[in-house]
Amino acid sequence: MPVILALNARFALMTASLMPYLYPKGGFRPIFWVHLLVPSVLSVCLSAFRRGHPDPVRYYRVMATSLFITVAISTGLGVLVSKWIPGLDVKTLVSFALALLFVAQNARAWPNMPDFFGFWAGLVVMPIALWIDADLAMLVAPIIIGGLMALSLRNGKRQ
Repeated sequence: MPVILALNARFALMTASLMPYLYPKGGFRPIFWVHLLVPSVLSVCLSAFRRGHPDPVRYYRVMATSLFITVAISTGLGVLVSKWIPGLDVKTLVSFALALLFVAQNARAWPNMPDFFGFWAGLVVMPIALWIDADLAMLVAPIIIGGLMALSLRNGKRQ
């Protein structure tokens, strides 16, 4: 139970980080569509909002809804084609797709150095954390990566 609560607490932190952009005056209206929040939506939205997007609420809703629909369609297609793809090939395809996603997200973050640095910190920290202790890696590595990003932001502001 503590691990489940700790892992899901990230959604509260993600929501809190978006609130100054979505509802600067405060309020509970986002509670009705916060279920669409996932880490990739958070990173894309924060990048756009830091650049001063004119309508963050609409951007968030469109981004989150389109990702939700894409995931639903992709999941359905995955179930349908799973009969014809051997299990080992699925792992290879997923690894390739994740590599492409990493490159695309990393390119999108450029020249925003803290976001760009965050992807590289994840690429370095996660395998090391998995090698040290695979059971705790999913809990500890995001904290380490977040700390590195916070230090990068602080150093960037000083410069």
